[in-house]
Amino acid sequence: MDAEAIREIMGLATASNTNINNDFDVPFAIVPNGMKVQFLRELMDGPERIKKRFETCDFDSFIAYINKFGQSQNPDCHFCEVTGDGTSANIGAKYVFDGHHTNGDAGNEDHQAIFDPVISEEWKRWTSISGTFLPQTQFAEFLESNAPDIDVPENDMNAPTAAQMLTLAETISVTSSMDVDSRVDRTNGGMSFKYHEKTEAKQGSKVVEVPPHFWIRIPMHVGGPGYFIKALFRYRRVDNVVKMGVELYRFHKCYEVAVHTLVEAIGKDLSGVKVFR
Repeated sequence: MDAEAIREIMGLATASNTNINNDFDVPFAIVPNGMKVQFLRELMDGPERIKKRFETCDFDSFIAYINKFGQSQNPDCHFCEVTGDGTSANIGAKYVFDGHHTNGDAGNEDHQAIFDPVISEEWKRWTSISGTFLPQTQFAEFLESNAPDIDVPENDMNAPTAAQMLTLAETISVTSSMDVDSRVDRTNGGMSFKYHEKTEAKQGSKVVEVPPHFWIRIPMHVGGPGYFIKALFRYRRVDNVVKMGVELYRFHKCYEVAVHTLVEAIGKDLSGVKVFR
């Protein structure tokens, strides 16, 4: 409503000997034409309550906003809801400042803080190639581009480093040979054959032992904690072409951990707040 409309209403109220009423929180006047009640929130010193939906992908900002405004409202109607079923990276949290009271009174629920984290580029890259095979050159290029993600955990200090994995991916050649064992059945004169396929990895003329796995440490969300994930190294020769790949071992468990971690972090930083899942 603009200033001109307000003046008109006030003029009508004055002309009809109807005063602007301030008995309630929101001023109002009764307009003579049809005796309509017109609320005049524009005449208030300030809004009757906070209405805000604060959204952020930064956890520290989420907590800071709650701490800033949480003390100004009745803590009886505060609550936080964590979203995410533990099967994907889509998790988040919603903090409501003016929710329903524990005594049963309804709240407006129009002042909220939303935490909506962004899935990290590292997570998207590694999970997208898990279980697939790439040509050797393409796989080596992938490792080179993502080498900072390769790490060695304290409980597996013999795991290969990023430099070792990159050298291996760039230089090994894979050969396959077929051994055939035959066997004659003297009772009926039949013959059976057993085939053994032998695959070897070499660097130059030297046969090398290929590590079965290496480790990556990547965040699920931008600004979030890093997760150690075992990457099972796979290679094979298909139609005279060497292909390589990784399988991220049970990385789906990280989704469950992420939800529990978020619940614990909110409970720690916001002591006494009810957290629901």
